[in-house]
Formats: sequence, C-alpha cells, structure tokens
Amino acid sequence: MAANPAPYQSAQADSAVSVSGLTAAYDGAPVLDNVSFELGAGQWHTVIGPNGSGKTTLLTILAGSLTPVRGDVKLFGGDPEACRRRSEVAYMPQHENLEWDFPISVWDTVMTGRYGHMRRDALWRRFLPARLSADRHREICARALAEVRMDHLARRPIGQLSGGQKKRVLLARMLTQEAPLVLLDEPLVGLDKDSRRLILDVLRRQRERGQTIVMVTHDLVNTMKYADQVLLLNRSVIDIGPPAEMLRDDMLTRTAAPNWLTQTPAADEEDA
Repeated sequence: MAANPAPYQSAQADSAVSVSGLTAAYDGAPVLDNVSFELGAGQWHTVIGPNGSGKTTLLTILAGSLTPVRGDVKLFGGDPEACRRRSEVAYMPQHENLEWDFPISVWDTVMTGRYGHMRRDALWRRFLPARLSADRHREICARALAEVRMDHLARRPIGQLSGGQKKRVLLARMLTQEAPLVLLDEPLVGLDKDSRRLILDVLRRQRERGQTIVMVTHDLVNTMKYADQVLLLNRSVIDIGPPAEMLRDDMLTRTAAPNWLTQTPAADEEDA
C-alpha cells in the first residue's frame, strides 16, 4: 500500500498479540492447551508445527471468529472481536469459502475488503453500490491489485483464474483492509515458485511499512529468510524465539513427529 507506515503504527502498542492460558477444544477434545505467548508489533512472526497441532485454531481465535474454552487473548491490548469490527485485524485462511464460479470480477472481490471501512463513511454513501464509493476506496483497491500484479486482470471473472492468481486476489483483498495485524494460514501451499516469491515480497514490504504479520507455514527455508520470530506449537507452546534458534534440528524434533520433518521443496531452496 502507501509507503507511509503510519496507518499500521497508529494502532500499535509494543505488543500486537498477547495470549495467556489459552485452551481450545472441539467436541470436548482439546486442540490447544494452556497456550501463552506474546508477539511484538511491527514484526513478522511464523507459527510452525505438525498437522493437527492447533495452528489454524489459533489463527481463528486471534481473528475473533472462535471463542476459546478459557484463557485471555488481547490484540493491541483490546478484544479480538472488537479489533475485527474496527478492521484492525485481517485473516487470510488457507481455504477461502468463496464461490469461485459466482459471476463476480477480480475488482469487485478485492473491493469487499473495504466494506468495513465503507461502513464508517457518511450515511448517504453507505447506500451506494461499491463502484460509486469514495475515491479513496477505489484508489486503495487499485494499489492493492497493482501490488500483487493482478491489475491487468481486474475485470476478469474470478472463476477464470488459476490457483496462484486466486491467492493473489485474496492477498490483495487483505491488503485493502489496511489492518495493522494480518493473519495468514499457509498462504504458499500449492503455488509455483514465482507466485510464492511474489507473496513473500509483498509481505516483506508490508512488514517494512510497520504491519504485524502472523503466518502459519511449513516452509522452513523462507521462514529462516523472512521471519523475525518463530513460534513452535504442538497443542502447547514448545518455544518461541528467533529463526536461527527455533529451526535447529533439536528444536524441530521436540515440536514435531519424525514423519513430519521434511525439508521444503527444491524450488523453495532456490528462493533462499
């Protein structure tokens, strides 16, 4: 987005995420057990753990979409649901529940990321269709599409996009929310080398502009390259710290079962 980092810094205290004694369960089966950690504002945090370790559940709770069994969660010192209503947190899930065959364009899909901000416009503007919204909303949408190199496909129906292009559209929609905190669940899965590099570079620029990034991934190579801090999670916090310390073999062995410990694909190694 704009080069000025102020939109991301204005809402931030020293801590972006504070979690204490968090426990979550589905149908009585615990998924997260007594999880506590703190994530600094304006940094890139990566969450790593085996399948079924509670990573997606954690992001869903941080996004304000799931209530934990017990524990305390604060985003910039406030309630996650309230932060979501104020567009201070944006969530890009691994599997987006969009009807990709619905006849809607790339532009209109990305513009939905501005709806939370449009609700704060003058009352009369709220009744206008998105195409007649205030200039700033359209400008932000256009910049987001350019950021992910999808501006030339703005009018294309989303059903005609490739898998990598769909991920770019979802990332652009997230950028339009201008949230100081963004949550991403496996944004690189299933993408080719160029799409992975583009998404990582976009997130790197957002981090440089002051945005706080929390990303779930299995990509160890790019975690070492881009992340400021790594949270090792397997239902409870194994440890948290800089990538050079957390991605050692002994730490990963503590975190994950041996059959999960696989290196990133060769294409990712080329990115390093």
